[in-house]
Amino acid sequence: MKSITIEGQLRTESGKKATRQLRSQQLVPGVIYGGSNEINFSAPATAFKDIVYTPEFMLAEISIDGKTYRCVLKDIQFDKVTDALIHLDFLELVDDKKVIVTLPLKFVGTPAGVKAGGKLMTKMKSLKVKAFPKYLKEQIDVDINGLELNANIRVEDVKLENMEVLNSPRIPIASVSMTRQLKQEEATAPKAAAAPAAAPAAAAAAPAAKNKENAELVEMPFLYKKGIPFLPGLMRIGKAGTANFNYLWQLKISDMGMDRNTVIGFILIGVLLVGMFYFNSRSKQLTWPSRKGSRIRSRQPSPRSM
Repeated sequence: MKSITIEGQLRTESGKKATRQLRSQQLVPGVIYGGSNEINFSAPATAFKDIVYTPEFMLAEISIDGKTYRCVLKDIQFDKVTDALIHLDFLELVDDKKVIVTLPLKFVGTPAGVKAGGKLMTKMKSLKVKAFPKYLKEQIDVDINGLELNANIRVEDVKLENMEVLNSPRIPIASVSMTRQLKQEEATAPKAAAAPAAAPAAAAAAPAAKNKENAELVEMPFLYKKGIPFLPGLMRIGKAGTANFNYLWQLKISDMGMDRNTVIGFILIGVLLVGMFYFNSRSKQLTWPSRKGSRIRSRQPSPRSM
């Protein structure tokens, strides 16, 4: 397993003033816990670069006053404004104590679904495990050779020896999804296969449908031959029945020299005119009090009435 060596100095003072002084000297404070004693130390910011800015899992061997501590990184703190490293927490490894760490995942092989035209989608990059220090390793290998199209691998499918996985077992780790091109090919394949078989049936059913259509539209032809305007024509169609109106809407609009958008425009204009007429008639029925009549005057009795 990979490991780095960090040369640190023991910290005797604590508090904001002491930590600010350390940071002004390009030193980063840290703490080591989990062992017999808690140790406060500091080290240059460049010494933590290899363990902080990497996705790999590695151990840290921290040397302080001639004593080496074997640790794993547990927590990192950055400055909210400058994004500079300001504090680190390390957990000391003890042989008879289990530790909780996060190990990265490495997918091994080529899925069968990818060979069939799918796309591999990785949904998790690491797993949280609990184990003794001697069983820790750099990464967890996940075999994805048998991953089929539209299938996935979950946390429960990863079998690890001497390790306990702490993630939820039903969370998917990776899956193979269909690409857009593959979806289009599958959608067009049944239509292409059904088109030759459906052509004779459609040709046989066309005359029957035409005869039924002519039977239902008995009163329709005179609306077009005599040149009846559009709105009276709609009134006659309404009397003729719903079937005639549907036929006019779907098929015969073009015979009048109009498209569907024009018909919708005429309908909206008619609704607007009816609404204007209605509100105009309502406004004439309302009586508004004049300013002179709204005043209340006290009438004085005339001399004749006294």
